[in-house]
Amino acid sequence: MTGGSHPDPHPQDTDPAAIRHSVARLADAVAATEDQLACTFDRLAQTRPRDAAQLHAHAARARQYAETQRDQAARYRADPA
Repeated sequence: MTGGSHPDPHPQDTDPAAIRHSVARLADAVAATEDQLACTFDRLAQTRPRDAAQLHAHAARARQYAETQRDQAARYRADPA
């Protein structure tokens, strides 16, 4: 509904600080998931020697993306705007 007298059910959604905090938490969660994925690729590499190089490469990319997400989270936490 538009134009009604109903209050915004999600007032925090318009608060820039709350949005930055939510994005930072999400980036942290993505980083944690990517770290877990990297560990899974490394474990698979131990049991699949023929695919080990490719699996280790996937693990390295997952760790790199995790680091990117942690950097992103830190930027969102540090941004006062």
